[in-house]
Amino acid sequence: MAASDSSYDSDLAASSDSCDDCSDPEFNPDEPVVVDDDEYDPPPFSYDVDNPCIDVNVVFPDVDQCKSAVTHHAILNDHAFDIVKKDKSRFRAICKRANQGCKWKFFASTSKKYIGCKVISNFL
Repeated sequence: MAASDSSYDSDLAASSDSCDDCSDPEFNPDEPVVVDDDEYDPPPFSYDVDNPCIDVNVVFPDVDQCKSAVTHHAILNDHAFDIVKKDKSRFRAICKRANQGCKWKFFASTSKKYIGCKVISNFL
């Protein structure tokens, strides 16, 4: 085992503490650290709750909020739907008048590729 060079350790410590020319005048150790990393900024989850858009590629925070938006949209537009399937990862609905020829279908799901519940199909 090699002996440590104690003078090297103390020199290193002294040099790191005494660098007055290296200090940042704008640095404030009491302020929180803010990382301005634009590598990945998830989309903000916001939609008009008074008139929610349920178009293809719209993303909701989760399946429950997606269902709420579809329900609100149905109320505003005077139509009704039946839930075909709803769980933590997907929401599928069809028009309540499907047996009378209405072709409206809706499908949204979560994925590992994006955050939230994304509308996959919404067609008449």
